Amino acid sequence: MESSKRDFGRIRESGIPDLHSSKAKAEARAFKNDSFNTFRRDKALYSVSIVVIWSIFLVTALLLLVWLWHLLAPATWQWLTEEQSKDLSGLITTGILGGVIGKYFDSIAAIIKPTK
Repeated sequence: MESSKRDFGRIRESGIPDLHSSKAKAEARAFKNDSFNTFRRDKALYSVSIVVIWSIFLVTALLLLVWLWHLLAPATWQWLTEEQSKDLSGLITTGILGGVIGKYFDSIAAIIKPTK
């Protein structure tokens, strides 16, 4: 009963959208070429990669702080064993060396990259 009292005339008066407008044609091309879905996928992958990069950075910074605290704190405040300290220092120095070497090779690759 309630729906029979509603006025649907306004919906009919609004008319059919113009299918020949430039916006409608651009949307049709985007869906036909699947560029819209590609854009959404690329945006999602970019967002995930940013989260992963920041997570790795935060974990590395936390490990570095723990290691530095272990080196600088008095012996009574240290909670890492010698083996844990060696493993942590090896992990951190390996990460630092890997980052430096990676940057070096990136700069070399940029120099020798062929131009079109």
